[in-house]
Amino acid sequence: HDLPRNTQLYQTPRLDPSRRLLQSHVNARQSVPKELPSFSGHPEDWPAFFSTFEWSTATCAFTNAENLIRLQKALKGDALHSVHQMLVHPSNVPGVIQVLRMLYGQPEKIVNSIKNKIQLSPIVDENDLKTLTCFAINARNLISTITASNLYDELNNSSLLFDLIQKLPPSY
Repeated sequence: HDLPRNTQLYQTPRLDPSRRLLQSHVNARQSVPKELPSFSGHPEDWPAFFSTFEWSTATCAFTNAENLIRLQKALKGDALHSVHQMLVHPSNVPGVIQVLRMLYGQPEKIVNSIKNKIQLSPIVDENDLKTLTCFAINARNLISTITASNLYDELNNSSLLFDLIQKLPPSY
């Protein structure tokens, strides 16, 4: 008799015998870490997670089956919760990435997350180099993210500039 339609989700994936790794892929697999950085759903962590996923997948020619295992190990918290039910079959990997990108990979969300982090940071204390260093790192991260996201209008955002200036002591 016929199997239910959704049974295909739980079948063992068939290996493509014509699929061959190039020598460059074999070499890359020996030097590139297979593990992904963990990702728990913080938008500011998305660019590093996603670029590592894409780069390592292309460089090493990881299959959907291999990527499924990598994603199962790397995803935590809200990110894992949002795709948990999809992490059951290699054919779902493109959909998992699509959902994660929709939820966490929107450039505006990433920039806003970093802006919020700066707003919540303490005001720079001219007698404490650590506060200045933290402010400078957060500002550099924001600029890098804005630039990488092609959101150049944010660089001319007067309210953002005002918020940044408010974090500096008057003597600066």
